[in-house]
Amino acid sequence: MIRKSIQSCLAVFLLLFFFGCENPSGSENPSGTTTNPEITGFSFIPTANLQEGETNALAGAVAGTLGSVQGGTGPFSYALVSGQGDIHNDYFVVDNASLRIGGTALPTGPWAASTDTALTPGTALTAGNYSVRVRVSDTKGKTFAKAITIIVTAPGSGSADSEITGFGFTPTVNLREGENVFAGVSVGTLGLVWGGTGPYTYALVSGSGDANNNRFFIYYDYLYIFNTALTAGTYSVRVQVRDSKGKTFAKSITITVAVPESSEAPTIISEDNITVLSGTGGMHQVWAIGTSPISYSLSGTVPNGVTINAATGLITIEAWTTVGEYYFTLMVANSAGSNAVGFVLTVNAVPVAPTISSANNKTVTYGTGGTHQVIADGTSPISYSLSGAPTGVTIGTGTGFITIAGTSAVGLHSFTITASNGTSPDATQTFSLTVDKLTLTALATAANRVYNGSDEIDVTITPTNMVGTDTVTLMATGTVHDANVGDYKTVTIGSISLSGTDSGNYNAPMGVLNDPTVTITKAPIFPSVSIASLVAPAAPSPSYTGTNPGDGAVSYTYSTAENGWYSSTVPTSEGTYWVKATVSETSNYQGGTSAAVSFTISSNAQAPHINNQLQNATYARGITATALSVSAYSQDGGTLSYEWYRNATNSTAGGTLVGTNASYTPSTAEEGTLYYYVIVTNNKNGGSSATNASATSNVAAITVTVRGTISLIFPEKAGDALPEDAIVISQTGNGSHTLTVSGTYFGYQWRVDNKDTGNSTNTLPLLAASYTLGTHRVTVVVTSASGHAYSKTITFKVEE
Repeated sequence: MIRKSIQSCLAVFLLLFFFGCENPSGSENPSGTTTNPEITGFSFIPTANLQEGETNALAGAVAGTLGSVQGGTGPFSYALVSGQGDIHNDYFVVDNASLRIGGTALPTGPWAASTDTALTPGTALTAGNYSVRVRVSDTKGKTFAKAITIIVTAPGSGSADSEITGFGFTPTVNLREGENVFAGVSVGTLGLVWGGTGPYTYALVSGSGDANNNRFFIYYDYLYIFNTALTAGTYSVRVQVRDSKGKTFAKSITITVAVPESSEAPTIISEDNITVLSGTGGMHQVWAIGTSPISYSLSGTVPNGVTINAATGLITIEAWTTVGEYYFTLMVANSAGSNAVGFVLTVNAVPVAPTISSANNKTVTYGTGGTHQVIADGTSPISYSLSGAPTGVTIGTGTGFITIAGTSAVGLHSFTITASNGTSPDATQTFSLTVDKLTLTALATAANRVYNGSDEIDVTITPTNMVGTDTVTLMATGTVHDANVGDYKTVTIGSISLSGTDSGNYNAPMGVLNDPTVTITKAPIFPSVSIASLVAPAAPSPSYTGTNPGDGAVSYTYSTAENGWYSSTVPTSEGTYWVKATVSETSNYQGGTSAAVSFTISSNAQAPHINNQLQNATYARGITATALSVSAYSQDGGTLSYEWYRNATNSTAGGTLVGTNASYTPSTAEEGTLYYYVIVTNNKNGGSSATNASATSNVAAITVTVRGTISLIFPEKAGDALPEDAIVISQTGNGSHTLTVSGTYFGYQWRVDNKDTGNSTNTLPLLAASYTLGTHRVTVVVTSASGHAYSKTITFKVEE
């Protein structure tokens, strides 16, 4: 423990020697008590064994504790400030009285944290020395600031038989002849070993760079001046480090001492506070700069067991010194003057690891949540954390107060509570949290409806105590005891079912908070009527065709106009009328009247009159016949229809229906004689065969004869059969040709390319200029004395 105290003192000395400490006002801080005392110092207890890669060097970990303010008026607050020693302020944050690691990953290597290295903020600290500047402020506006050093050891210490690859040496700043280079004074700190297996020891050894080994000695991790003070110049020693496995590494180290300056009063540059454990005690080296020799003394309320070496400035705290916090004055003096600073000594009791004594379970209800206080015994301060906790469950780091959000998931959750205070082991507790389902409450609304004979009612169930934006669906069936028409019918709600996205968080309601009622109104009916037109003297006979579930009485009314006045009088005379059906209202059904439907009352139709009868005709086979038709009219304004019949005999009975138009064209495809007649019908009463009247025409005989052939005689090729394009005429020479029919016939018809030429003689001149280039077709039809028709077709060609 003495060795650890010396290490702490030397680390503080190195920092303060390099950066100094200052009062914000720029004046010295004399000891003494006033009504508004100055702050003369505060303490910093670093976290033990900070090591790269370990959890205590990660972002958020506590690097040390601030406190033991000397002077000033409490309470006190701390902050990182700019000034001497603020090199690594960016990598830390002050959390109340804790200095926490707040930066990101830093460069690695033995010299990564030296004062001339620009560091990059990251998530954890790597091995090296870190300097920050901290200011303490009291309630009176008094402040005091100083630089603090945090040391992080190299990773891998403790690894199995790893080689040592290097170690660091931090020289004392501003070594100067006649000031800080007397016998017994440290000139630097050894440490930051890379590799090997700790713990480590150091020794001066022979070899390269050992020229001045006899002027120094090593005590633990520090290089001290041996026997006589150093004068200005450069000194070289060779140092070897050895680990617990016997691995070694040696290198030379240079110490530079500056020439002396003029005489000046001493100034204390070491830490103004120290913390030790009761039963262990410790030492603290006071360092001062100024003209030697310098004497050291303590004054004020110095506790029993605390002494200072007047020549060396080494403060000794005995193991039996009483636990407490002590404030006294540290004085340094030389031939040029003196200075004093307030000093704080904190003697802490041996820390006790935490233990958790509070309950290890809690039951809450979804939507309500709850709290739980973790109680842990042990040395304060104790910090708390959770691992594996569900969403919505948090703990106060410094209070141990667990908050369980109302939205925490339903079910049984197991997680770990950890309490820690820097003393091993941490206390852990497996905690069981049960989040029970929330039983819903609900209101019901019933939908009014029209009567349908059923006692079931549509109801809507609305939850009244849902949590947040949760979504569920509640369903139930409602019934009424009296399903007839009426107001304020009480609805009984059946069992309620629960479903939906978040239904797992709830229990279905056992019932509803209200007594819903419903109004049942009369159901509508939809009357309709049908009626057929009639022929007098028959009477109208309407038929009700709509709905009438309530068996309301049905009555009929009539009118001569659709939108006219209706009465129950039944019409009997010829004309057009409209009828409506009316249904009377019942206890559960509305009444109603149908739309009007028209009908007619008419008399029997009169037979139509045929003026012009059908005529016989004869046609050559294939020649289109003239259409057959008659001239007929209705004597009472009725519409006429026609039915054409074909018969094999000259009779108006037994014919085959072949057409229904006003005219009919007989077919000439087959030779022979067929007989045709037409029945004309007066459809005055809408086509009813019972009331319509018809007239039948006479019979017309249509005869189809055989079609004959003829020969065309041409002057140059009389009687020859002509092949296609046998006749060629030229447009260039105004060519022409005349076709002549031989024999005696009655009537001629000439067609060229199926167009009638209008020529009715037995010759047809063909002029080339009258036709387009190419082949043309000529057909001639003649009629013989017996009435037979003959035809012949030839082709001719027109060229240029």
